[in-house]
Amino acid sequence: MLTCNLNNLSITQVERLKSILDADPELGVIYAIKENVRQLLKTTDVHELQSRWAVLEKSVKATTITDAKSLFRTLTAWQREILVIVRSGLINARWKAANLTTKKLKLIGRGYRNHGNYRLRLLLQTTVLRTC
Repeated sequence: MLTCNLNNLSITQVERLKSILDADPELGVIYAIKENVRQLLKTTDVHELQSRWAVLEKSVKATTITDAKSLFRTLTAWQREILVIVRSGLINARWKAANLTTKKLKLIGRGYRNHGNYRLRLLLQTTVLRTC
C-alpha cells in the first residue's frame, strides 16, 4: 500500500494505511515526501511545478532523515531535466521500451545467424500496435 497511488486505494485501505503511518511517525514523513515527489512529477505546468517544489523542499528541510535529504539532492541535480519534461511533455520512455524489447529478443534468440531475419523480427516486435 505504501507504493500505491493514494487515489487508487479503497476506503478500507486508506484507513489501514493511516493507522500504519500513525504508528510509525518516521514512515509517515517518508510517505508524505514520496507523495510530494509523485505530485511533483505529475505536474504539467511550470508554476505548479515551482509551488510543488517549494512544498517538497520545505518538507525535506523539516526532517532529519538522511534518505529524504539524499533524494532531494538527486532531484535537485535533475531539476533542469524535470523542468524540460514539464515544459515539453516529452520523455524517452518509448525508446527505452524499444531498446528493452531488442535486448529481450536478442537474449531469446541466443545469437542469430541471419541479420535480415533478426532485423525483421525486431521491426515486427517493436511496431506492433499495443492496446494496453
